[in-house]
Amino acid sequence: MTSLPRRYRGASFRLAAHRGVRFRLAVSRVRAEKDNLGRRACRVARRRAAGRGVPRGMGARRGLSLLEVVLAIAILGGSLAVVGEAVRLGTQAAADSRETTMAQLLCETKMAELTAGMQMLQTSSFTPVEVAPDWQYAVGVEPVSQAGLVSITVTVQRDPTIHTRPISVTLMRWMIDPELAADLEAEAAANTPSSSTPATGTSGSSPTGSGTGGTGGTGGTGNG
Repeated sequence: MTSLPRRYRGASFRLAAHRGVRFRLAVSRVRAEKDNLGRRACRVARRRAAGRGVPRGMGARRGLSLLEVVLAIAILGGSLAVVGEAVRLGTQAAADSRETTMAQLLCETKMAELTAGMQMLQTSSFTPVEVAPDWQYAVGVEPVSQAGLVSITVTVQRDPTIHTRPISVTLMRWMIDPELAADLEAEAAANTPSSSTPATGTSGSSPTGSGTGGTGGTGGTGNG
């Protein structure tokens, strides 16, 4: 094998070394590009799995679990039940208030009729109200400790055969016994004297007037 001259040996070594450096640089570039491609691929895969905008370190969340769905449905059902019960109680309270006001009006009207004498004052059982057939009233008349007074009790309630929720209003009042009041009026009428105009005063005034006229006529004749 022939050997190269000395002056060419240094050049060949330098050329080989230069080529080796370039080769190593090319290999490192290829490896760096591969690493970059791998990193990019990993980032894209992570973004696709976890979704954009999700920070790293948080796992992928594709949906709700069965336990979470069951808990959400249970909470929603309980809330709807509570709200429905509150609405029902409010509606029922409003209806009861309206019916109670109606019962008070009917009770006061019936008490006014009894005190005014439009209806006979006697004890009676529950009877339908004329203006409201689904309401009933009862009257109770009892004597009290005070002489000449009676206690009147009027009770108005809804007809239990029509309504399941009973609403009742009772009104009590003391008043003078009608029989005693009638006796007092009759006694007062009997004790009152009857007034009449006497006739003597009228008949006595006529002669006085006629006599005066006669005297005037006589005086007139004498002067002539």
